[in-house]
Order: sequence, then C-alpha cells, then structure tokens
Amino acid sequence: MSENNYGALMMKTALSASDDIDNLISPGMYPVPPGNMSSPSSIGGLLTIFPGSVKCRTFTSDSVIISVSTFDSDLSVWGEWNTPVSRANLGSSEDGQGSWMVAYIANESAVSRSVTARLRDYVSLHDYWYPSDGDDYFPALNKALSVSANVLIPPTGKHYLKSTVSLISGARLIGLGPNSILSSPEAVSSNGAEMITVLRTTGASDILLQGLTIEGGCSEIVSTKRAVRGVRFIECQDVRVIDCEVNNTGDWALSFEKNDRVSVSRYKHRGTVVTNLNGGRDGLHFLDCVDFSATDLDIVSGDDMVGCTSETRDQRNASIKGVRGYSGIGSCVIFNEEGTTTNSTVNVMVEDVRVTNGQTVRNVVRVQSINGANVTGVIIRGIRGTGRNHGIQVTSAATMTNVDISDVNVTSVNQHGVYLNRINNLSASGRATAQNSSFDGWNITSCNYFDVQPAALSSPGWGVQVLNSANFTLNGNCYNNGSGLFAAANGGNGRINGCSNYNATGVYVGGSTTSYYGLFNDETPTGRVDPSTVCAGYIARNRPRNLNALRDAYAACSFGQTVSGSISSQGAINCSVELISDGRYKVNFSAPFESTFYRPEIVAQIMNQDLIVRPITKDVNYFTFEVRNSSGPVMANFILCEFKKAI
Repeated sequence: MSENNYGALMMKTALSASDDIDNLISPGMYPVPPGNMSSPSSIGGLLTIFPGSVKCRTFTSDSVIISVSTFDSDLSVWGEWNTPVSRANLGSSEDGQGSWMVAYIANESAVSRSVTARLRDYVSLHDYWYPSDGDDYFPALNKALSVSANVLIPPTGKHYLKSTVSLISGARLIGLGPNSILSSPEAVSSNGAEMITVLRTTGASDILLQGLTIEGGCSEIVSTKRAVRGVRFIECQDVRVIDCEVNNTGDWALSFEKNDRVSVSRYKHRGTVVTNLNGGRDGLHFLDCVDFSATDLDIVSGDDMVGCTSETRDQRNASIKGVRGYSGIGSCVIFNEEGTTTNSTVNVMVEDVRVTNGQTVRNVVRVQSINGANVTGVIIRGIRGTGRNHGIQVTSAATMTNVDISDVNVTSVNQHGVYLNRINNLSASGRATAQNSSFDGWNITSCNYFDVQPAALSSPGWGVQVLNSANFTLNGNCYNNGSGLFAAANGGNGRINGCSNYNATGVYVGGSTTSYYGLFNDETPTGRVDPSTVCAGYIARNRPRNLNALRDAYAACSFGQTVSGSISSQGAINCSVELISDGRYKVNFSAPFESTFYRPEIVAQIMNQDLIVRPITKDVNYFTFEVRNSSGPVMANFILCEFKKAI
C-alpha cells in the first residue's frame, strides 16, 4: 500500500545506490542511500512522491533543505530539480559556501552576483585582522590586497604597520577622512630607528590613494636626521592622491620618483618644523617626474613645502597650484637640479602660492638652474608672501628662456624681493619689497629680450635695478625706495646700469630725504628714457651724456646779419641771440641745459650759399659760434639754430 485510508503516504523500502530515482512514479516515501548517482545530494536523503493529477516529488537531506520536481505527463519524465533552499552553513568560510551561495542583484537591470563577489568590490582592512596580529596591521593589509585591489581603511584611528607595504597595479586604498590612519611605529629613540616607510611602490600603474592619513612617526624626540620617507612611488605611472594627509616623516613625506602622469589634489602635510635637523623633510616632492600636477595643498613642513627636482632625467610638464602654509627652513615651491646633475626643467607652472600670514619661508618661489641645466617655459603667477632669502628667485648658471611672471606681491627679509638672473625672453610684472638695508625690490641682472613692469615701495636699496642687460622695455612704478643707501649718496627708485637697447618709462618718485635718486641711468648710445617718465628724489634724475637722449627741440632761433654791427631777428624759442662781432654770435638759453652734451644744429647761408659754422664755446647756459668762409668770419643773411635737450 502507498497510502493508508486517510491518504497518508507510506514509507517504502529503501532504494539501493544503483536505483534511478527518476524511474519512480508511485506515491510514497523512499529512503535514498549515500552514493546514489541520481540523487540531488551525494550524502543521500528522503525522496517523497505525491499523488494527484499533477505528480510532484520532493527531496530532503542534511545538505539540501528541500528540492522540488514536477512530472511531465506528456513526455513521461520528471523535470529538473528546483532547490530554492540549501542546508549549507551560510556562515561557512569554505570556498563555494557561505556568502558565495547568496545572490545579490542591484536592480532589475543588473546582473546577479553572489554576495561575496559584491563585497569584494571593496574589502575592509578589519576583515583580515587576526588577534594574533596584535597591533600590527601589516599582515591584514597584505591579505586584503591579495583578495581585492580595493581596500577600505576604516576611520577608527591609527593602524600601525611594522613593515612597509607595497601596492600593486590597480590598487585603491580608500579611507573615510582624517581618522582613517596608516601609521609607522612612532619614534622613541633620538635617531628615529623605529620609523619606517609606510607605503613603497615600484613599477606599478593606475593607483589611487583617497581619504587617507599616513603618519610617519617622527616627532621632536628625533634629534638626528633619519632619511625615511613616508610614502614612495618609484617609476610608477598614473598615480592619483586625493584628500590625503602624510604627516611627521623623517624625510620627504609624499615622494614621487621618476613617475609619469601623477595627480595630487587636496593634500595636507604637517611636519616637524624644528630647525636643528638636516634638510629633506619636504611636504611633497617630485623627482624626475613628467606630466605631474598638484593642487590645493595645505603644507607646514620642515624643509621645502613642494620640491620638484631633476637627477636622472628631465622634469617636464608640471603644474603646482594653490599652495598654503610655511616651512621651517625651506621654500614654498622650488624647481632645480639634484646635486651636480644637469637635467632639464621644461614647461612648468607655479600658481596661487601664499605663505601663512605672520610666517616666512626661505623663498616663496624659486626656479633655478644651479649647474647650468636647460630651463625653459616657466610661468609664475599669483604669488604672495615673505621670504627670508629672495621672495621670488628665477636664476640660471647658464641662460634660462621663456619666463612669464605676473600678479606677484612678495617681500624679502634679507635679500631682493624679486631676483631675476640670466634669462632670455622674459615678461614680468607685480610688486616686490626688500627689507634689508641695501637690497632691491626688483633686481634684474644679465637678462635679454624682456618687458618688465615692476612696482616697489620702500625698499632700502633700489625699487628696481637693471644691470648688464639688453633689449628691453622697463615701465616702473616705484615709490620712496632707497632709504638704506641714502647716506652713501646712493639708492633710489630706479637704476639702469651697464645696459643697452632699452626704453624706460614709468614713475620713479621718492621724498628728497628718502630717495637719493628718482632714476639713475648710465651713459649709453642705445638706451632711452621716455620724455613722459616722472622722476623725483633728492636728485630727480642723473643726466648722463647720452646722444640718443637728445631728441626733442629745446631751443631754436632764426636771424640774419646784413649790416655790420647789428642783427635782424626773425624769431626765437627759449633763447635769445646776441652779436659778439660780425660773423660771431651768442645764443643765450632761457633755461640751462642739464649738461653740455646737447646737440646744436646750425645752418648759415649767404645768397643761398652754405657757409661754414664753427663752434666756439659750448656751455649749459649759452652757445657761441662763428660763420665763415675760407677767408674768415663773414656776415650771413640767414642763420637757423636748433638745440636738442637732454631728457
């Protein structure tokens, strides 16, 4: 009997391992032994076939909660088993068990994945920590990176790493703000022996650090230099660092060494600013990098805030923007060579740099060819702050080319506000001030082919001083400069010395007890000071003997002599004519020339025939001459005199 009088299913004889359960259609309950190849479960179970117009069957076992199959009467075969629920342990860590057996579907358009696959999009550092690891998260981070390239650092404070972690291509370390911290062991000895590099990656690509804080473990306890960098990327490509901090390191905090295509944004660094340690504690450093940028940087560093240097290859295509903070012994932003190397610096921009109010740095910006390396394509703009050395220094041991400086307002404590040396093709404008007793707001030396618009107020030396340069225009706005040199009968608002092929204009004005000179320029036949130039000081302008300065008519007269003992005046401007003797005349100037280096132009004729004009005396107040032919002085019925003034 398969069922009793009440319709209950009856237990059948147990099947053997060789029985095919798909051949059974009679209602009843059939025990299925382990090893039955037709069973849904290899460990055996209970097969139940239910009566009715539509036959169905179920299978249950220790591994399968229930499987269901329906009989197809048309084909006279059982359908496939449907196993909606499993007896597997969903907490199992075995491969294929646990969360591997739970489906995840983001929405109706998404592909179904297991929960495990979904969770491994990002894994948490905490998921891989074992109690035996103690306070060392190095094993956990390595395990996490072996499972997924995307690792979350929870915002629960410091996670100490007692060994350096290496990242792989495609890695993403993601934090959730300043409290997501990976930290070196903290220094407890004066030599900082406990400190390590937290992350060191070589030859990888496509890496992202975001929302993390890296602590280097350095503090005032460390009294001797320990060159341990915080985070290092060596010969990597396509690296991005976003919203991260790297703090308290013994050497460069965040270091990119021979990298291509690097982007750093919204970066913060806090380091020890004590000055008893050697240099190298840069907040951010790019060495031998190409195609790199850094924006929105908040840095307080022991050495340079942002250092960009070349050692084994050129550094090219750089953009450093939005730098805030100060340095203990270094500068805000620098570009130069490392050591004695001569690799080039090409196409670099430094923009929007501001020193914290009340603080100073070595240089606010320095771009330098120390060893004569090629430097070209430099843009510096939007710079504010005070430097202990020069405010802005752009100098070369050879010749730098294509430099553009604008919208700057800098101060130097000890040297020049802006110092430019050996540059060809330069454009510069902005404000600069020096505070040292003999230094200049702007000092431009050995430059060629440039246009500068310097502004300076109250610098002790000169407002602007241009030395040994050529082929330029100068349009200055310099006021009350020169107080530091006044007692030595020197200093003032503008000075041009040893230069050629220039045109100067602008305003160079100071008080008569502050600026010894308004404008001082030396003698040169190819330099010109525009007539519109405004000058004032104890001496408004020196008056060099400058042929090219004698341009505009200052005095002129026309007269003749046809009768012995008298002359006939036809007109005079800023002068009068006096007869000395027949054929000899004196032109008295209404106002004296500044020097005797003015140029007279005199034409004398008798009956339309030119006569000889011979100067006799050239004085700042008058000019005497004679008109003669081969026999001696003669009267001329027409004499035209013009005199050019010194500007």
